[in-house]
Amino acid sequence: MAASVWDLLPGELKTKILEFDLNLQSGFCATNQATRASCAEFWANAVSREKRYWEKEYMFNGVYGVPADNVRQDMLRIDKRRRGFERILDLIRRRDGVELSEEFPKHVSLKRAYSSLVGARIWAPRHWRAGREAFDTVEQLREALLSFVKNEGDERQEAIDRYGEPEAWILTRVDRLTDLSRSFFDHEQYMGVEGTPIDFDEPIGAWDTSNVKTMHFTFRDFVEFNQPIGAWNTSKVTTMHAMFTVAEKFNQPIGGWDTSKVTSMAYMFDNAYEFNQPIGDWDTSNVEDMYYMFSHAYKFDQPLHSWNTSQVRNMEAMFDKARSFNQPICAWKTSNVKNMTAMFRDAAVFNQSLCGWDISKVTTLRAMFRHAKAFNKPLCSWNTSKVATMSDMFRGAHAFNQPIGGWDTSGVVDMQSMFKKAKAFNQPIGDWNTSNVQMLVGMFRGAESFRQDIFDWSTAKALPASKTYLQEVQSKLRTLLGLTGGAGVSASASVVDAVFAFHRISA
Repeated sequence: MAASVWDLLPGELKTKILEFDLNLQSGFCATNQATRASCAEFWANAVSREKRYWEKEYMFNGVYGVPADNVRQDMLRIDKRRRGFERILDLIRRRDGVELSEEFPKHVSLKRAYSSLVGARIWAPRHWRAGREAFDTVEQLREALLSFVKNEGDERQEAIDRYGEPEAWILTRVDRLTDLSRSFFDHEQYMGVEGTPIDFDEPIGAWDTSNVKTMHFTFRDFVEFNQPIGAWNTSKVTTMHAMFTVAEKFNQPIGGWDTSKVTSMAYMFDNAYEFNQPIGDWDTSNVEDMYYMFSHAYKFDQPLHSWNTSQVRNMEAMFDKARSFNQPICAWKTSNVKNMTAMFRDAAVFNQSLCGWDISKVTTLRAMFRHAKAFNKPLCSWNTSKVATMSDMFRGAHAFNQPIGGWDTSGVVDMQSMFKKAKAFNQPIGDWNTSNVQMLVGMFRGAESFRQDIFDWSTAKALPASKTYLQEVQSKLRTLLGLTGGAGVSASASVVDAVFAFHRISA
């Protein structure tokens, strides 16, 4: 069977029309208190009329239509021909909005539905050009984007005449929506410097992305972009790596995206300062990389407790400098994670239990809670048997004071600055196995409250500077705990003050 004109209409246009269909269907039915059955019948007829409108007004082989202004005027005065949905535009104008009955899921504004229809009717003649073809590659798309953004005045209009308005670009053949800023970095105007802010904020929510498989770096450095793209079809996408990195203003709902095939979300919202939308329903069952995902996402604070993280291997710096994040994530499955370096570094308000986490494969906890100033939750029976690096782990974690004396530290090599400026920490850790530790310098510097017995720690493999440091700390601890007759250091002084005093005296 030959394809109908409706079938051949661009997907972007059909998306707009059907968006209107959905809005008006709910609004009209509720307003008229129709039963679901009669409403469904009405709606089938209404959609059919609307399809015929497009078949009558547009020819697909060289799409054309009446000028945009005429379309707009025709809609606003309600053409006496009363085609399709125009028959109920009077109703729409009279009703700014209705509160739906309990059987309907949400509030629907009929005014919004009307605006959607006008937008659809205006969109095609304004943006769709005769003979315009779909982009074959992402490289062609990048070039069009560069021409659109870098030019002004007549040159910009030439770009529009050549490619059309961005919202009407046809992407049905494009399988990689990646690194859209690449053409800017390669262009002489931008001197080949990556990180150049891209001034692009056009409505592209109607792009047909149904064939796109990769979206890494899509909006990197698009500092002005903040358009709704929640309707994009992401069902084939396998990577969203750094998709919104440095998209500083982006804050649109994308919680409905199909992420079931995505394997990488690393850097996805890195430096997306404004982003704070619910994405807790995403299917993350195939995601392996989440490192730096919300790094510098200053405003993000949405529930993520239902995420399936069973395949994730790398969570390095996932919430680094996520200053607002404080959601429960204790139920996450972390049994395959190997790297938790700086995961909550500078996450200033985070204070949630992580008791349920399985970290048996983790090899590095370096700086995990560095400057996480509010964090003070039990870490329970974490299995740290494979951890080699704990340097800076609680550095600047001012509130932390939980029992961790049962940790297996037999494989740890680096404990430098582990409790530096952890002002509240004072837990017994004297039974830790330090036989493989090489680096200890600065471990308790600024740990004002620490008064524990660590006199039996092994320094068998410690580097000379670390041996000296530990000896100095142990010496001053003896004084602070009143275990020697040494004088000169008050019992209220911190370990770091004692060590500093030692160096001043020795100098």
